[in-house]
Amino acid sequence: MSDPEMKSKLERILAEGSGWPGTKGDWYHQMDLGFGLKTPGAPLVNLVPVAALMKRVRFDGLKCLDLGTMDGKAAFLMENLNAARVVAVDLFKRNTVPALIELFGSRVEYESGVRVEQFAALADQHGMFDFVLCSGVLYHVYSPLDVVLGVRRVTKTGGLVLFETAALADEKEPALHLNCGRYYGDHTTLWLPTFACVRAMLRFACFRILDEASISIPGQKPIRYAVIA
Repeated sequence: MSDPEMKSKLERILAEGSGWPGTKGDWYHQMDLGFGLKTPGAPLVNLVPVAALMKRVRFDGLKCLDLGTMDGKAAFLMENLNAARVVAVDLFKRNTVPALIELFGSRVEYESGVRVEQFAALADQHGMFDFVLCSGVLYHVYSPLDVVLGVRRVTKTGGLVLFETAALADEKEPALHLNCGRYYGDHTTLWLPTFACVRAMLRFACFRILDEASISIPGQKPIRYAVIA
């Protein structure tokens, strides 16, 4: 495919968007697609601590899972870092991921309609994973601990997991704060775990914490907090 043809197809994908309204330009992630084109998503600060901790990982030859992939930014990054296989899943189907996979000849395997209750069953379909990313999920679910345990069930012994969530910077009290609009106004944010709570859930699931990273958001009390274990 010539460069003008590639650019024309990218412009069409950008114009069509995700098919799922509610985010800027129907895109969630901001990504540089080349040819001077960028997706109109937001430059999300939650990916800052994720990127910081991903630098600890050598992805060469790893089988990876991206839970809650949205537009697939992290999944494509793992592929570009020489992961042997990347499976990217989400609950809601977005047109953006399959369109980019087809255009760039990506090997990322995309599945939609996957609920958090089905995370553990992914091992039956794909086998165990060397690396699992679960970013922006824990505070949207009824039981964050069930998600942590589900991730444990699909992770190889000796494998790595990276959890990222909105959280409260309490180092001592392992508490889940029910969100009644005090912190976030959106109805999909159910819980705000403390830092201590995230650590406790990971240890309960027999993970060993290796490193942590966080970033504050101006005007918001919740902090974006990430842990690799």
